[in-house]
Amino acid sequence: MGLPSGRQDRTPQEQLTELRGLADVDWPAVWAGPPLPGQGLDMWCARYGWASWSFERVPQARTDTGGEFVLNASGGRWAPVDAVSHWVRGAGAETAEDNPAVLEAAARGWPVYLTAACSPLESLAAVGHTAALEQSAPGRS
Repeated sequence: MGLPSGRQDRTPQEQLTELRGLADVDWPAVWAGPPLPGQGLDMWCARYGWASWSFERVPQARTDTGGEFVLNASGGRWAPVDAVSHWVRGAGAETAEDNPAVLEAAARGWPVYLTAACSPLESLAAVGHTAALEQSAPGRS
């Protein structure tokens, strides 16, 4: 069984910690986009406990809990950010024969990760964070 590139072997507890940390992020500032590489970008990332680790074309940041974010902006620009990608866990088959084993492993693991995610997501929704996230994202109404 093969894994796609990037760290995606996070435990449910790591996922829980990561999601709780997202509650303190200034999402309107993230959607506005990071500054260009250098000290400004480093300081911008540090506000959220992140560290920039790649900024060739698309800004990427690593959280203090080991998560990785990709900040995507239309047209290859840095701002405004219109999508944030983040992988917690993933697996892929190296061959078609591996597909059943991958699906079986996913079916076993999914309930544990879902349970871990529900509590912080419900808490964020209860205090209005999801509305702030959606309303501040470019192109959302």
